[in-house]
Amino acid sequence: MAGRFSRGARLIGACFVMIGCMANPSSTQTPDSSSTTAVLVWTRDGGFAGFCDEMKILASGAITTSSCRPPGAGPARTLAGDDSMQFNRWRGSFGAVSIDSKDSSGADGMTITLTLQGTGRGQPTQSERQAMLNWAQRIYAQSRS
Repeated sequence: MAGRFSRGARLIGACFVMIGCMANPSSTQTPDSSSTTAVLVWTRDGGFAGFCDEMKILASGAITTSSCRPPGAGPARTLAGDDSMQFNRWRGSFGAVSIDSKDSSGADGMTITLTLQGTGRGQPTQSERQAMLNWAQRIYAQSRS
């Protein structure tokens, strides 16, 4: 009888362990997608020089850049100072923003896009949209140097 009790106790114990794991998952699961999802994406394609550049900025301010031209991926960086404050102001003020800027130069035309997944509800004015494009291009250039 002692053998049956110990098997039953082990079975009940195993059930409690499984229930505990379901209620409190371990930290080895995948991280919260919001910490790894870019909230700002800037791209530049085309033009006479054949641009193919991309920059992604996470909510944390972490920056990644890439280009189809050497050297490929740029070094990982993080926004700091006034640039970080500006980024966070836009994120807090605006909701989903999508900006497309296209040259009308025909075959050599360049397209620049910027998307922002903000936490606010507003939309940028035309001058704010241009400021965002200029800011992103500057951040990209600084991140690549």
